[in-house]
Amino acid sequence: MNVRLLGTRFAMLLGLTGLAITQPLLNTLSSSPATFEFYSFESGDIVVFALLLAFVPPVVLWSIETAAHFINKPLGVWVHLAFSGALFTLFVQQLLIQIGLDAAVLAWLMSIAAGMGIVLALLRSSAVSSWLALMGVLPVVTVLLFLFSAPIVDLVNPPDRQEVVAAPERSEPPPSVIMILLDELATQSIMNSDEEIDATRFPNLAEFAADATWYQNSTTMSPFTRTAVPSILAGVEPSEEGKRSNWIDYPDNLFRLLGGSHHLTVSESVTNLCGVEGCTAVPNPPPPVDGSPTEVVAATKSGGDANFASMWDTTFDVLKERLAPTSSGEDPLDDFEESVESLRSEGAASSESTEAKPLEEFGSPKIENDGPDKRFANQPSRLIDFVDAIRASSKPTLYFLHLVLPHQPWRYDVDGTEYLLPSGPAKPGGSGSSGQWLANTVRQRHLIQASYADALLGEILDKTKAEGIYDDSLVIVLADHGVAFEPGFPSRQVVSETRAGVAYAPLLIKSPGQSAGSVSDTNATIVDVLPTIASELDVTIPWEVDGVDLASAGATERGSIKRIYDWIHEPKRYLRGVVD
Repeated sequence: MNVRLLGTRFAMLLGLTGLAITQPLLNTLSSSPATFEFYSFESGDIVVFALLLAFVPPVVLWSIETAAHFINKPLGVWVHLAFSGALFTLFVQQLLIQIGLDAAVLAWLMSIAAGMGIVLALLRSSAVSSWLALMGVLPVVTVLLFLFSAPIVDLVNPPDRQEVVAAPERSEPPPSVIMILLDELATQSIMNSDEEIDATRFPNLAEFAADATWYQNSTTMSPFTRTAVPSILAGVEPSEEGKRSNWIDYPDNLFRLLGGSHHLTVSESVTNLCGVEGCTAVPNPPPPVDGSPTEVVAATKSGGDANFASMWDTTFDVLKERLAPTSSGEDPLDDFEESVESLRSEGAASSESTEAKPLEEFGSPKIENDGPDKRFANQPSRLIDFVDAIRASSKPTLYFLHLVLPHQPWRYDVDGTEYLLPSGPAKPGGSGSSGQWLANTVRQRHLIQASYADALLGEILDKTKAEGIYDDSLVIVLADHGVAFEPGFPSRQVVSETRAGVAYAPLLIKSPGQSAGSVSDTNATIVDVLPTIASELDVTIPWEVDGVDLASAGATERGSIKRIYDWIHEPKRYLRGVVD
């Protein structure tokens, strides 16, 4: 057995997988720590993931070619050459795309030619093999750079928790705050032909609007969750500097502002902005009315068990995106979805089956809507934990839930029953679009799932009413950004054809004691949410914000100009004259 030869081949595969897989993927993932947070990765999980990504591919390939070597030495040589050529092809393909070559056929022809070239070079020169073997150190260097890079190092070695803003002295306790953040819901999706909230499709949202102020011209400042949500909670415009969506990069936010005056019952998703003591893995209920101590679910915030399977799926999607000369325009690292699970507990709504089934066999299961504790066929476990934590309390409470619904993939009926779709494109935009018919079909699926999100919203609001905290609380229901359904355009790219769907997202605010609904034409944006909360609670924000209190003169003085940042496609896009 030629140990030196096999060792050299392994070093070569390490170098080539480092070029084609490890370095590009870890470099991309390092710019999106929210992905790790979303899949509940803790420091040790991130280290393990990086090591697996760096060493599993070369070990698997080396094992295959070593087995071929022992079967037949010439076969082992050709398997090694085939792996080397394929990996170099993947590397060159990504390189060509990075420098702007978007002609699919030409890019692949050039990449394949480069792969064949490296095979010929290996056959003719031992120096090429030696050079590639020296590249075997690349995965090790890449993993170290990744773990100690600025975006990731704070996840691997997190800093101490931040201090809350001291509660102001007052004669009466402030009202509680209930904030429900939905994801990827356009204002035009919730409206009927009379430009009112569609009470048939969205009965719970319409019922809430009867008590609240609906800012129908409210817009997002980013079409992507990981930049939009920090803008909402910190009151600042998205940063071009690539800030992460966590409390380390956005220490000044709603949770720090109210952490000194309110109990925190928080369930985040995608972001990790609650960095004060009291932020826990499962929402902690506030102290009961009798003042007895509340049960503590977890001392510090923890993501729970890491979801490696979903993380691998996402990483594979990133690789496919990097290899595609004609990108769909979507960001694969912002394609989060809510985990919806089958409920079989006592009192769960009955249905024929909670298993996914083909669309052509899909019926119309019923929702049990009676009572504040209704349950559905399928439901996010995070929502159940959140609803169970809502109760009357002796202390003002900030209830915050980010529900990643009705965000795509659109596959849930109004009761959460999942259906399977025929194979084919799931989105109307990008190359391969089938035109307006597909756009209409996908939009209908979105609206069905949005009805499901409305039903879940109703469960939350019903629980607050049953506990007697709804009337006197500041209640906010909003979405982080919208979504468009225009043939030939990605669903969240901001251009003239899509901006109405992408930019405009619902924002409804009910002040404490408010019982009469109204519609406001104010030029509102998501950065106005935090200043408005501060004004309602009569607290001072001790940092500079870009938004204004929507009840102040500042909201009218800004005129009709709106701004939305869309760095995936170009530095920024301005919306002018969109508010009459």
